[in-house]
Amino acid sequence: MAAIDRLRVFVNVPQVYSHSAKPGMQVDLTLPEMPGRRFAATLVRTAGAIDPATRTLTVEVDVSNTARLLLPGAYAEVHFKIKPSAATLIVPATSLVFRGEGLRVPVVENGNKISLKAVTAGSDFGNTIEIVTGLSPDAAVVANPPDSLVEGQTVRVVPARQENQVED
Repeated sequence: MAAIDRLRVFVNVPQVYSHSAKPGMQVDLTLPEMPGRRFAATLVRTAGAIDPATRTLTVEVDVSNTARLLLPGAYAEVHFKIKPSAATLIVPATSLVFRGEGLRVPVVENGNKISLKAVTAGSDFGNTIEIVTGLSPDAAVVANPPDSLVEGQTVRVVPARQENQVED
């Protein structure tokens, strides 16, 4: 027999968000079998250390289950309401250039000169990448740079083609 009026949910939070996961923080749980339904929960404690194998912080979330809708052992998604510590930018994954000195994103400056900006990547969304540091919001990012692109190279800027344009 188990008491299931309050359930403990253990979640592995990625290291990049670990400092934002604090006891007392409000979170939501969702379950695939109950679309559109959210269950309020509270982060009650953290492991206080990053797991070196997964680079995650294990946290414990308590959720009230007085209606007994949640079953122990069920798969759930936990949604944290974490505010970013700084503004981040999203760029196409094809814009990244991997060099010996580290990750770079080429931008056009002064009208037609390439500058390879050292950046720090955040979350990888597949076709796009979050850039945490190294780019300004008004940077003219090169969408699909060739490997041969070098610092200071002169380029000709071609406006982005609109998806709804029809080719003649």
